[in-house]
Amino acid sequence: MTTRPTLVAHRGNAAEFPENTIPALESAIAAGASWIEIDVQRTGDGRLVLFHDGDLKRLCNVGGTIHGKSATDLSMLPCYDPGRFDLRYVHVRIATLAEFAALMLAHPSVEAFVEIKHEAFIGCSHAQVLEEVDAALAEVRDRCVLISFALDFLERARTASEFRLGAVAEKWHEFEDPIIRRIAPEFFFCNVRGLPPDEFVRHRDFPSARIAVWEINDPGIALSLGARGIHLVETFEIATMLRSLPTFDAPVG
Repeated sequence: MTTRPTLVAHRGNAAEFPENTIPALESAIAAGASWIEIDVQRTGDGRLVLFHDGDLKRLCNVGGTIHGKSATDLSMLPCYDPGRFDLRYVHVRIATLAEFAALMLAHPSVEAFVEIKHEAFIGCSHAQVLEEVDAALAEVRDRCVLISFALDFLERARTASEFRLGAVAEKWHEFEDPIIRRIAPEFFFCNVRGLPPDEFVRHRDFPSARIAVWEINDPGIALSLGARGIHLVETFEIATMLRSLPTFDAPVG
C-alpha cells in the first residue's frame, strides 16, 4: 500500500498569492491544508513579521531589508511579488506574527511550522527572539513547531520553551552535528536534493522523528517520497496538489 505523506502549504498558497501573506495563508487553509509553513524575521524596531527573503526587492520592489526598516515603514509597502503577479496584489501588505496568530486562532484544526530565519537574529539575541516568538504565539503554541537552520537557537528553545522543534538542513549529513542530540528534534526538514541515497529515510538516533522535505509540486514524486519514509512534503502548489490527490493527507502526530 502506498504511503501518502502530509502536504504542507509552503509559505501558504504561494502559487496563487504573494508568499507568507495573509491571503496566501487563508487560501491554503480554504483549499484544505492541515499544515502551513511560514518564515519569520524581525524589523529594525523589534516587530516580528512574515518574510522569507534577505531583501525586499522580489516581493516589495524596493531596496532594503526587513531588519533595516521599522514596522511602520514596512506597513506602507505592498507585498505583491510583481514579477509573478504584476499589480494584482498591490493592496497586500507584509503580515505580522500577531496577525498570523489570530489566523491560527480562527482555524483551530490547522497546525504550522514557524521557521525562524537567520536574519531574525541581526542585532538581537537568540533568547530575545525566542521570548518574543513565544509571547506572540502563546495562544497557539501547541499547534506550532519552531524550525530553523540555526541549531543553537533550537537548543535554546529546547531548554526555555514548550514548542515542538524541527531542525532544517540542505544536506542530510548535516543532521549528524552533535548539537542535534541535545536538541532531540521532533522533525527534520531537508532539501529533497540533499536526501541520502538509501531507499528508506530515518535518523539513526531519532527513529520516531518526522521527516519533511521541500520543494515538491508533483504528486507522483510526493508519493515516491512517502514510500521512502518521508512524512511531510512542502509545496508551493498546495491547492493543485490537494485537488490532484484529495485523500493525500495522512496523520502526522
